[in-house]
Amino acid sequence: MEITRTENDGEVTLRLKGCLDTAATPDFAAAIEATASARAIVLDMAELEFIASSALRHLVATKKRRGASFPIAISGMNEVVREVFDVTGLDEVFEIRD
Repeated sequence: MEITRTENDGEVTLRLKGCLDTAATPDFAAAIEATASARAIVLDMAELEFIASSALRHLVATKKRRGASFPIAISGMNEVVREVFDVTGLDEVFEIRD
């Protein structure tokens, strides 16, 4: 799992590459926590092959902690990852950018 961070005008983009499995979730959680001063987060999943439920739980917890009005967007999902968001209803919780 590789996570690359860029920032533009307070919007932090985390590019996720590889498999975000249970073993990689702590690194993902740390990367999300390091965005505390951001005005928005974009998760670029164009190169993400898999996302574990533990990572989804952390993402939902982050959204709850920061509030419904805090923008967290998901972009570039492949069909497999998109299906996870659709089936779990998370496509209604997060902004989806195709």
